[in-house]
Amino acid sequence: KAYSSSSDLPSKAKEGSIAVITDKKITDYYVSNVGPTNIKDGMVWLVQSYDASQYIESKNSYIGIAYVVQYDNNEWVLKESYVYNDAWEQLTSYGGSVYEWNYEYTGHYEEFEAPYSGYYTIELWGAAGGDATNTILGGNGAYTKGDTYLNAGEKLYVYVGQKGTGNTGGWNGGGGAPTNYSGVNSFGGGGATDVRTISTTSPTVWNETNSLKTRIMVAAAGGGSSFLSGYSSSLGGAAGGLIGYDGTQGSSYVGHGSGATQISGGTGTNGSFGVGATAASYHTNGGGGSGWYGGGGASTYYNGGGGGSSYISGHKGCVSVDDSLYVNGSNNSYTGRYFVNTIMVDGEGYSWADKKGNYTGMPSYIDGSTMKGNTGNGYARIKFKKFNSMRNEEYQTIGENLQNTWVYDYMGYYQVFVAPKAGTYKIELWGAQGGSASSTILGGLGAYTKGELTLSKGETLYIYVGQQGQGNTGGWNGGGGAPTNYSGVNSFGGGGATDVRITPTNTLTAWNGIESLKTRIMVAGAGGGSSFLSGYGSSLGGAAGGLTGYDGTQGSSYVGHGEGATQTAGGAGKTGSFGVGGTAASYHTNGGGGSGWYGGGGATTYYNGGGGGSSYISGHNGCIGVNIDTTMKTNDSESYTGYKFNNTVMIDGQGYKWTTSKGSLVKMPTHDGEALITGNSGNGYAKITFIN
Repeated sequence: KAYSSSSDLPSKAKEGSIAVITDKKITDYYVSNVGPTNIKDGMVWLVQSYDASQYIESKNSYIGIAYVVQYDNNEWVLKESYVYNDAWEQLTSYGGSVYEWNYEYTGHYEEFEAPYSGYYTIELWGAAGGDATNTILGGNGAYTKGDTYLNAGEKLYVYVGQKGTGNTGGWNGGGGAPTNYSGVNSFGGGGATDVRTISTTSPTVWNETNSLKTRIMVAAAGGGSSFLSGYSSSLGGAAGGLIGYDGTQGSSYVGHGSGATQISGGTGTNGSFGVGATAASYHTNGGGGSGWYGGGGASTYYNGGGGGSSYISGHKGCVSVDDSLYVNGSNNSYTGRYFVNTIMVDGEGYSWADKKGNYTGMPSYIDGSTMKGNTGNGYARIKFKKFNSMRNEEYQTIGENLQNTWVYDYMGYYQVFVAPKAGTYKIELWGAQGGSASSTILGGLGAYTKGELTLSKGETLYIYVGQQGQGNTGGWNGGGGAPTNYSGVNSFGGGGATDVRITPTNTLTAWNGIESLKTRIMVAGAGGGSSFLSGYGSSLGGAAGGLTGYDGTQGSSYVGHGEGATQTAGGAGKTGSFGVGGTAASYHTNGGGGSGWYGGGGATTYYNGGGGGSSYISGHNGCIGVNIDTTMKTNDSESYTGYKFNNTVMIDGQGYKWTTSKGSLVKMPTHDGEALITGNSGNGYAKITFIN
C-alpha cells in the first residue's frame, strides 16, 4: 500500500487494531496470526509472518512481511503486502523513491547494489544511430524489460549507450563511420544499453570480453545514417528484437549494413559480439549499431548501417553463449542470472517473443507515454518490485523450468546440451541441403528425424549441425567435396548431416573422429551437391534419405551420378563412407555426396549430381546400428551406447515418411513447427524440447 506521506504511517501495530488507508469501505478488521472464527464478506485480515526463514536480510536489519487478505465471495483474496522490521515497531509499504534507480549516459558504467533480497524490474533503452539531418535519421534504439531475483548485496553493472555522434560510434559498441569526404556526412551507429554481472577493469572501458560475455540483458542500438549533397542519402537500420533491421540503400550501389541476429553480427562490413561494425573507409557510409551482436556497417557509397540485436536471459528465442563465447542453444545466460515476465520491443515499435509480433510501441523513460523507438542516448531503470522469501535453491528451480526448448543453428563447431532436469525430451534434427548451382539447379534437400529420449539431470549430449554444401567445399559435418577445376564454381559439395552424439570429438571444430562418429544416436541425412557447365549439362543433387538416400540426377549422356547411401554402406560412384559423403571425381563438373549415417556417393563423370546420405535413429525399426568396434549389427537398430528413442519419426528430403520402408508423402515441419515443407533447404538445424 502506498501511503501519501510518512505521517500516515502507524507507529505501532497491535493485535486487534491496525490503521489501513484504502479507497474502499471496509466494514471489519481483524489482525492476528490465527484466522477469524466469524467470517463475513468484506472482512480484512492482516497476517504477520513470524517465521524467521521468511525474513529478508537487508544491509542493516532483518525485514519481514505482513499480508493483508480480504474475505470476498467465500474466499480469502490477497490485497496488499506490507514490510515491517524484526521488532514489528513500524509498518510501511514498499513504495517510495529509494526503490527506483535511474541511469543516463555518462561514458562510464554504473554499479548497482541490491539493498534487499527480492525481485527487481530492469528496463533498458538502447541508443539511436547518428542522424545526418533532421530527416535523414539513424535507426531508433530498442527496449527490453524483465524481472530478476537478487540477493541483498548482489551487484550488477549498468552500461548506458551513447547515440552515434558524427563519425564516432556511440559509447558501448557503436560502429564508426569514415572521416573522408568532409566526414560529417557519415554517421556512427549507436551504443547498446546493457546489464552485466562482471564489470570491465576500468569504468570508461566497455569492450573487454570477460565482461561482455556476462551481459544478461541488452537493449540494442540503431545503425548510423549517411548522405552526400547532390548524390544520395540513407537511413540507419533500427535496433532489433531478436534480429536487427537493415540500413537503407541510398543509391544504385548495393552495400547497406544488415541487421544482427542472435548468433552473428550483421554483414556489409561485419559486426561482431557486442560490437557494431565500422563502415567502409571511403565515401559516406553509416556504422553498425551495437547489441547482443552488432549490426553491419555500410560497405559502399551512401548506405546506412544495420541495427544490433537485443537479448534477455530467459527470453524465449534468445540464444546465449557459454563461458568460451560459443553459442550453447540456451535462452539462459551461463551466469545463472535470468529474467521472468520479459518484454522485448524493437526500434520500430514491434514486440518480439520468439519471433516478430505486432506493433505495440515502447514506454518513454521520461513520462511513460508510448513511443515508436528511442531517438537519443540510451537509458536504464531498476525498480524494486517485491520482497520474497525465496531461497537460492528455489530460484534455481525456477531457472530450470523457465526454458523448455533449446535450438541449435549451424555454427561450424559442436554444441553442448546439458539436461537441466530429469525427464523426457523430444529431439528433432534437420539435415543440410547440398550445394546449389543456381535457383533452379539445386542441391538435394535435407532429411528430418524425431524421437523422445529419457535423460537424467546433468546428462550431456553433443549436437553437430550440418552446413549446406559451399561451392567446391562439402558442408561441415561430412559433406563430400567437388572439383575445383573448370572454373570450380560449377561444381558443388554435398551437405553436412545433423546429428546427436554421446562422445564429442577431440576438438570443437572437428566432426570426423571415429570414436565420436560411432556414438551417434540420431542422424538427419544431408542432400548431395549439384553441378552444371553452361552449354553442356547440369544435374541436381540427390535428396537425403530416410533409411536410403536418393541418387543424384544424370545431367548428360555420361552416366556417373552419385548414388544414395543405405543403412550399411555409402552410396556408389565416388563411394561415401560411415558419416562421410563421397568427394566427386576431380575433373569437369560433379556434385559431392551428402553426409548421413552413411554418406552418399560423389559423381564420377561429367555434369552429374551427388547422392544423398541416409538417416538413422537408435530404436527406429529398420535402422541398423553399429557395435563398439563399428562393425554392423544384424537387424538391430539400437546404438551400442544404450541410448534408445521412443515415438520415432523419419522423413526424407522428398517429404516421404519411413518406417521399415518408404511410405507415403507427409512432408516435414519447419523449424518453428508452424508449417510443412518437402525437405530442409539451407543449413541444418536441431531442436530439443522438454516434454515432462
